[in-house]
Amino acid sequence: MKDAIKCSQEILAEFSIGGFFYEARKRNFVISSGKRAVMTLAALNDIDFATYNPQQKLYITSVIWRLPDLLRSYQSRCIEFGADSDLYAEFAADVNKLVHSIMERLLDNRHQQNPEKVHLLFHTHVFDDDNEDEKLIGVFSSKLNADTARLKASELPGFRDHLAGFHIEEYDIDRMEWSEGFATV
Repeated sequence: MKDAIKCSQEILAEFSIGGFFYEARKRNFVISSGKRAVMTLAALNDIDFATYNPQQKLYITSVIWRLPDLLRSYQSRCIEFGADSDLYAEFAADVNKLVHSIMERLLDNRHQQNPEKVHLLFHTHVFDDDNEDEKLIGVFSSKLNADTARLKASELPGFRDHLAGFHIEEYDIDRMEWSEGFATV
């Protein structure tokens, strides 16, 4: 089985002289080099990305994510210079399907290995009769952003008089926090 980084480098080579994307950019649709590019993408589609670190996944993503758009931008020029429009459209559709499949797998693996987190900023005000009023101030992508929002909210009326009521809770995205039912007493 091929290595994803090596496959990505082979795709980049298709932008060099003689490569498929180089030729397509020059309005020359060469079916043999197009098939070679699809075969390289297909090999990339068969790779298990679970063993790759985030930087490697980012590199792979940066190589492939624009390929369908590039093919669409080259299409009219290639057809104008003699490429068969049906053949080009079929090739572009194959590349589009492969890229979408690879991107979905890259993103799915990223979420499985390192679930993303959100930070919820709350403010709880306890009244004299021990009743509580809890407000969700916002949902933030980092603790730093939640702390920044806390500082801003602490200047607002009501909040500035009850600074101890702020708290930030961290949650995993796409994970159920309440896994049991409830009973009414």
